[in-house]
Amino acid sequence: MVAYNQNSRPVPVFHAFPALEEGSTLAGYAALIAGHGLLVPAPPDYLCAIGTKHKRYEKGRWRIFTPRHKPNDSLHNHLTFALKHEGIDLAVLKALLSRLSLKLLSILFVQNQQALIAEDSGFCTSGYAVMNSISRMQRKVTS
Repeated sequence: MVAYNQNSRPVPVFHAFPALEEGSTLAGYAALIAGHGLLVPAPPDYLCAIGTKHKRYEKGRWRIFTPRHKPNDSLHNHLTFALKHEGIDLAVLKALLSRLSLKLLSILFVQNQQALIAEDSGFCTSGYAVMNSISRMQRKVTS
């Protein structure tokens, strides 16, 4: 299992983005890129992090969220955070899916299918549909 934000260490610089404040941790696509060692270009607009202050703000190219927004350290939670707060980044999704095994992807979808379908907001069901269709395409390519 990949450890995102190992030991909750602050990250001084991420790709071409400026340094984060002391105690901040990566979230969403930044955590997925760092956690899986994905070789993708940094997103052109912004990345997300979890700060120590209880207010949301932007610092340079970072969107800093409050500690209560912090996703649990898992693939599903960081991916859900990314789809909700950062939109769909196809380069990151493609690189991530090429690193994951089909067995892990199928477990991820089966475990979270009911929660994603039951969610009222549109990002969850559309995010599930995108991930499900990418998984089907990957299965066709590998078989």
